[in-house]
Amino acid sequence: MIAKTLSAAAVMAIAGSASAQFLAPTHTSTGAKIAPTDNVTAMSRGTTGSVHSFDVTGINSWDPEGSANNEVYLFDLAAAAGQPSGTSITMVGLGWDVFQSTVGPSWGSEMVVSFADSAANVGVYLTPNGTGAPLAGSVNSSSGGILDLTDNSIPNLVLPDGVLRLEFFDSYDDYPGGIDGHWDSGTLDIAIAPIPAPSAMGLLGLAGVAALGRKRR
Repeated sequence: MIAKTLSAAAVMAIAGSASAQFLAPTHTSTGAKIAPTDNVTAMSRGTTGSVHSFDVTGINSWDPEGSANNEVYLFDLAAAAGQPSGTSITMVGLGWDVFQSTVGPSWGSEMVVSFADSAANVGVYLTPNGTGAPLAGSVNSSSGGILDLTDNSIPNLVLPDGVLRLEFFDSYDDYPGGIDGHWDSGTLDIAIAPIPAPSAMGLLGLAGVAALGRKRR
């Protein structure tokens, strides 16, 4: 699987490895599982599943991807969706409305967040400020709603254990070991596919058994 970059300006394939290296976080705020009641909201999406919002307030953009300095969060989407932890979840869409500010000569277009499964297999890179917008200072970026991944030629991201890994990093490091930018406020909105009710899953299983039975006669 090749990870893709999603921005307000464009969707583009990126070169290199499809998965990031997992490094132990060094900040007390990183590597924490976000509980359904902690910075998370959910709203009905009807037949398209639900949307769960991750609050980015106070997160910093440090070094290039994979650095032990970067802030990494594990978002238990299964629990947020009211399912037992460990339930497989599929991420199908993404939206954002964030305020960011840069430090010194750093550009907002260098601030990136990756979306991966808990094993750090990256499916999407998001640059809210746009890959073609080298803006310094403070800026508000919004997707204007939820963007469907497959509509943007990005495969849905399957999370086998229901945990989404987010790594916030800087694509060009102006201050090695220091902060290049701030995620001042806002949310990342993650849309997930509908989760079949246990009874519906049971019916699907029975239908499969019936079909096999007809074949064997």
